[in-house]
Amino acid sequence: MFPFLIKAKELILDIFFPPICLNCRKNLNNRNVLVCDDCLNAIHLNNTLFCPVCRARLAENKKICHFDGRYLLAAAGNYDDPTLKNLIHYFKYQSFQNLAPILGDLLIQYLQKSQLINQSTNKLINYLIVPIPLHSKRRR
Repeated sequence: MFPFLIKAKELILDIFFPPICLNCRKNLNNRNVLVCDDCLNAIHLNNTLFCPVCRARLAENKKICHFDGRYLLAAAGNYDDPTLKNLIHYFKYQSFQNLAPILGDLLIQYLQKSQLINQSTNKLINYLIVPIPLHSKRRR
């Protein structure tokens, strides 16, 4: 009896609140998915680290300029990418916490593409990831 009630609830939700992609607003077949495959595949991920001073791409993740810089900059995607920008906006400012696994998968793909993860152990190789802190207004 309970499976029937669950299916009835999902059907009613699909009628009044159909699942749509957060980015392109297309109808989705699965209620548990927030973004369609077309939008996810459209996100271009970087494959290198960057110089923190001049933002130059670092070949083989080694410093080739500004040797006095204390860190390397890693950005999984370009912030001008509209799909990625929308997903981050929904996650940060509209409390779509269900986007965390999707954004986490994008980060893991970037770390694998840039060869910062040991493929056999799935651990970082001589790197430390530090998140960018929130602005004090956002924290309040």
